Amino acid sequence: MDEPIGSLVGWGRVFLVVGVISLVLWFMLSVGFLLSSFVVASVTAFILGERDIKLCVGLPLLIAAIITFGAQYGLIIPLP
Repeated sequence: MDEPIGSLVGWGRVFLVVGVISLVLWFMLSVGFLLSSFVVASVTAFILGERDIKLCVGLPLLIAAIITFGAQYGLIIPLP
């Protein structure tokens, strides 16, 4: 078993997603949870191969908004 697990392109995508998540976590307090979660979801979908603009932008925005407002007003959880 001398070969690495997975292709080099696959590992590149993994490290890119981890980098994006780390960068967004670094700036979350300044830009807020809604924008941060939207950026992470959109960039991750794009990196993993989604090219439909509705699914790459619209769906992450909808889900981020539902989670943000549900947590803040429904569950009364303070978010950054």
